[in-house]
Amino acid sequence: ENLTNAIQGSFMPVFWDVKLFPKQIGTMGLLIDHDHPAMADFPTSFHSDWQWADLLGNYSAKQSFICAGLPLDQLPQFRYIDVINRSKAIILDNTPSSFRPIVQVIDNYDRNHKLGTIFEARVGPGKLLVCAMDLDTDIKHRPAARQLRHSLTTYVAGRDFNPSYAFTLAEMQEIISPNG
Repeated sequence: ENLTNAIQGSFMPVFWDVKLFPKQIGTMGLLIDHDHPAMADFPTSFHSDWQWADLLGNYSAKQSFICAGLPLDQLPQFRYIDVINRSKAIILDNTPSSFRPIVQVIDNYDRNHKLGTIFEARVGPGKLLVCAMDLDTDIKHRPAARQLRHSLTTYVAGRDFNPSYAFTLAEMQEIISPNG
C-alpha cells in the first residue's frame, strides 16, 4: 500500500486516450513469462486473461464508466463492486534493459514506464521473489489468488528458484522502499 515507486494495478486497459480520460490508471495488460517455473502451477498464457482480473483489481463496467467521466449520480446500478488496491505495478525504469519481470505490466504510451508486478532477483547472498498483488485477502473465495500463491510458494521452495539477475541492496531498496 505504501509504495511510492509504483502505480495502482488494474485489469482494465486504457480506454481510448489517457489525456481525454485522465482518471483511468492507464495500463494496457500484461506480458507474462508463462514458461517461467514460477508460473508452472498457474494456468496462464503470455498475456493477461480473465484469471488475472481478480488479481489485478479495477476490472468491472462500473469502473469503466467512472474512468470515462460519468457523474456518480448517473451510474447505472451494478451487481458487482470493483475491488481497488489489489495490486501494484512497480516502476523498474532504473533496472537494466536485460532485466525482465516474470509478470510485466504494459504501461500506456504516454508514461511508458517499465513496470513489474512479479519479479525475482538475487540480493547479496539471498534470493528474493517480489509479488505486488494481494494473495491473502478473502483467499477462500478467490481461486486465482489461491492458485497463484501456491505456484509462487512452490517455486521459491524448490530447486528451480535461482534468479539470474543480481541487485545490490541499495538498488532493491530504491525499487521497493515506501519512499521510492
